Amino acid sequence: MNGKATIYYCVDISKKSYHIGNSNTLGLGICVIGDYGTDKLSEATIRLLSIYTKH
Repeated sequence: MNGKATIYYCVDISKKSYHIGNSNTLGLGICVIGDYGTDKLSEATIRLLSIYTKH
């Protein structure tokens, strides 16, 4: 996702893609592009993250 809540689909979820140490079989990685030490997430990005991370 970029700062305009654009979603880039990079790897098919049926394939193993390394993103978090030894827990790659337990989760799906979501990367939000930006420097969030100084930037803030847009409201659109927060809404999409909320939608996609609900159980």
